[in-house]
Amino acid sequence: MVKKMNRLKNMIKRPKNTEISAIEDEVLTLTTKRTDIVARRAAAVKAADEAREQRKIALIDSSETSIDPFNDEITRQEGVVGTCDSVVAEIDQMLAAARLRLEAARSADLRAKNATTLEEVATTVEKHAGELEVALKPVAAILAKIRKALPENVAIYNPANRPEGRTEKNHHASSREIVSALLAEAIAHVAPDTFDEETNYKRENALFRVVVDEWEPGVRFRERRDPSSASAAARLLVGDRLRQRATAIRDGKAPAEIHGTPIYVPSVDVPQTSIDLFVVKNFSYIKDRLGRYELHAQGSTAVLDVKIATVAIEKGFALRLDSDEGRQAYDAHLENLKTYQPWNSSLSTDECEPLGNILNFELEEGSNPLQISSERGRHTAEPSAIKPARRIPEFSWEDD
Repeated sequence: MVKKMNRLKNMIKRPKNTEISAIEDEVLTLTTKRTDIVARRAAAVKAADEAREQRKIALIDSSETSIDPFNDEITRQEGVVGTCDSVVAEIDQMLAAARLRLEAARSADLRAKNATTLEEVATTVEKHAGELEVALKPVAAILAKIRKALPENVAIYNPANRPEGRTEKNHHASSREIVSALLAEAIAHVAPDTFDEETNYKRENALFRVVVDEWEPGVRFRERRDPSSASAAARLLVGDRLRQRATAIRDGKAPAEIHGTPIYVPSVDVPQTSIDLFVVKNFSYIKDRLGRYELHAQGSTAVLDVKIATVAIEKGFALRLDSDEGRQAYDAHLENLKTYQPWNSSLSTDECEPLGNILNFELEEGSNPLQISSERGRHTAEPSAIKPARRIPEFSWEDD
């Protein structure tokens, strides 16, 4: 009775039943019942053994003691044992299924909690970045006033050394440099840990911009970039990344753990621009505005623009190397090369099936594409097949 009361108190103390707590209750109930049934089975085994001992005594007793009661007791207790075994096996199956559901529920709960955490971080950072953006607007106006008050032709101080990339040529600091120095010093005063410090022969402190719209942002810009607002930078650097990771965590595409795990980079479907081909018939196509032909020989491989490759495949001039048919044809070609090595000879447009101006070049007047030729098989490291009519006969001195 006391045990039942304690369990009831624990259930009352628990928070409102969630999926996890409901499954935990289910596991607890099944485990408790299994323990009770195992105990009943043990008692039944003991009772059956005692009945067997009593039956042995009755059998050796000289009096006419009936053994029927003992037989009945043994049968009954063995029935209890069999029933208990059946119930325990059923409970074990139910427990296994419940534990799997519990593990899945806990995993889903962890994913949901961690995804929500990332989203909350993103929202908080963007909120404060918006506040920073508002706070900086009057700063920009104040800086403009200071710069306007500084005459360019008045030398105030001479910079001992200028950072690389500055365009000022005067020995004295420009108004822009002075305003920049004032702002940097003011920020360093209120937020010193935002500056990177380098110690070489002299100390240097600097703030660095980063490329905010790339997944691996750095301080080196490949091209000139307009600065982003604080809100936009926070969204690109923090918000979008964390929200995409949160979505991937919920969908099971990223680890549920968020501490100490690698950065999540979403997979982007890049449109296919080229196709690997195995050429089964000589073909050509116009490759530039001069009307020059690109020639591809039978038995060679090539990586071609999707548009060209698609037409070549449709016309039966080539096979995709990533297809079963293409791979089999290519492997068969390599096997043939082990016993027959053709020579490389010049391939002309007359020997090729023309695909024409597939890329729709505006051809210049006076171009003469028929003068262009190509070496056979130059797209593959393996010697390419040539027409059987040009095969050199094989001779054997033994035939003479």
